[in-house]
Amino acid sequence: MEESYNELKRRLAELTDLDAITGLLGWDQQTMMPPGGAAVRAEQIATVTRLGHERFTSDEIGRLLDALAGDEAGLPPDSDEACLIRVTRRDWEKARRVPTELAAELAHAAASGYAAWLQARATSDFAGFLPALEQN
Repeated sequence: MEESYNELKRRLAELTDLDAITGLLGWDQQTMMPPGGAAVRAEQIATVTRLGHERFTSDEIGRLLDALAGDEAGLPPDSDEACLIRVTRRDWEKARRVPTELAAELAHAAASGYAAWLQARATSDFAGFLPALEQN
C-alpha cells in the first residue's frame, strides 16, 4: 500500500501545484495584468487547466486507486489515508465524465468573460458583455 499511496500523494501534490498556478494567473488577471493581455491569459489558463485535467483523469490515477481499494477497506474510515483515497476516487470519477477539451474551454470562457465584464462595466455596455455571458 505504501508505494501506491505515496505515488498517489505525489501526483496529487503536482495537481495542487497546477491549481495554484491557475489561481496565480487568475489573481494576476484581476489585479496587475494590463487589459491587452486578456486573450493570452485566457489561453494560458485554459492550457494549465487542460494539463491538470488530463493528469488527474489519467488511467494511472485510476490504477493507483484500484491498487489502494483493498487496503482502504482495512483502514479506519476517518483516517487521513482512507479519506484521501475516498475523496480522490469520488473526484476522479466525477472528473472523468468531463471531456478534457470541455474543461479547458470552460476555463478559457471564464477568463475571457472576466475581461469582457471589466470592459462592459467600465463603459456601462452590458449588452456588449452578453456574448461572453452566453458562452459561460
